[in-house]
Amino acid sequence: MPTDTQACLLGSAAYAHKLEAASHIFDIWTDRGADVGALANRYLDGSVDMLDQFMADSAWPAMPHSFDANHAAPCATVLGPQPLSHSASSADAQLQATAQCTKSFAASTAQTNMPCANTHGDLPDKAFQRSTACQEPQQAIPVWHKDDLSSEQFVQMFMQPNLPVMIQGLTCDWQASKDWVTAADGVNIDFIAHHFGQAQVMVSNTTRLNAGCAPRLDMTVAEFAHWWKMHKAGQDDRLLYLKDWHFANEFPDYTAYQTPCYFQEDWLNEFYDIGQRQPQQSHSAGSADDMSQPREAAEKGDAEEGVADGDRSGGGNVGCDVASSDYRFVYLGCKGTWTPLHADVLRSYSWSTNVTGRKRWKLLPPQYTHLLYDRFGREMAATFEIGKLEGRDRFPNLDKACQHTIECIQEAGDTIFVPSGWHHTVENLEDTLSINHNWLNGYNIHWALALLQQERTDAIACIEDCR
Repeated sequence: MPTDTQACLLGSAAYAHKLEAASHIFDIWTDRGADVGALANRYLDGSVDMLDQFMADSAWPAMPHSFDANHAAPCATVLGPQPLSHSASSADAQLQATAQCTKSFAASTAQTNMPCANTHGDLPDKAFQRSTACQEPQQAIPVWHKDDLSSEQFVQMFMQPNLPVMIQGLTCDWQASKDWVTAADGVNIDFIAHHFGQAQVMVSNTTRLNAGCAPRLDMTVAEFAHWWKMHKAGQDDRLLYLKDWHFANEFPDYTAYQTPCYFQEDWLNEFYDIGQRQPQQSHSAGSADDMSQPREAAEKGDAEEGVADGDRSGGGNVGCDVASSDYRFVYLGCKGTWTPLHADVLRSYSWSTNVTGRKRWKLLPPQYTHLLYDRFGREMAATFEIGKLEGRDRFPNLDKACQHTIECIQEAGDTIFVPSGWHHTVENLEDTLSINHNWLNGYNIHWALALLQQERTDAIACIEDCR
């Protein structure tokens, strides 16, 4: 029996028309049929591209029976990492290159007569629409230096079209880059343990592959630092990962970093900050004279893995009062620690800066999300690496998803912007300490709304037999 949402969609001629198109695209992507009723739920959570603009014309063009990769515009040489200077000419050149890539891709799309909608439903006939997301073969993430990229350019080229980018040069003046890094560019675990050792943190054991939340340990930072030294001495082979430490919230008098200008329109954390300024919600905080004293709120049991690998279905923060938690974190992990496949909490944007260390990111554009699920469309794979999965035949389309992943290496001092709905895995190639924020604003709030609507629909369906 269809859910209320499915009944509403299937009862509408416009949405039935839209779902027919979505089903056709689904056939092309997966080489198998799709039930329109089941596809309605996938449409709402963004697993199938928004088709509003495409379907605005009732006489939508016929779809090809297969996608010809030879017509896709290979823009890796244009958008990929390349030597950058601080000059205006360098910025102009990259702007022209990005625009040319988009124009080329739009032309190739027109040849195949197959529109590639972005997350807002627009066709790729405007500059800086999503191009890397729909191309073959695998593409690189563009790399820009902060001196060559204005806030306006960032919005136009990456935030609005929902595309990832790597930005260099943002950490030069950060206090964390001075205090938290050794002369040999390693993690200064002694400084962190001495000044913040009493803070309570949650640590994931990433030694084994886990679908969802890894086994959790409650520790103080000092206890984690002790494990760190034991691990370095070869006396503890566990791969423990300190995640989702609300450092900025716990130590407001220690300014470890400044939020880059590109990411400051942050409705999610502003909501929390406004609440904190109200006298009845204020909490005691550590002072600059005694930074080792954690905030009492550190024990409130907040976001932790829900923001990252606990976010298996896009929800997250189970048991967490969003009004009492921020989404600004410190991550600290030794070489080999990692975060399983996920999309970020509430389908938010995220930015992540390596204060020190290196990470390998693998990202999948949103229109290929459906390829990550098992044959029943219920469970998502924990990794892109098929060889590491037990019962790998349960995920018949994972190899196809891997053909569309975008891989990049994030060096120390690099900041990556991860757009809404891009599922990804992250592996620490060296001992790594990073700053991470999740945030929402007017450019991606529709992602969060669609997710919440879908989760409400799912919740209603789950309790239907209890009425």
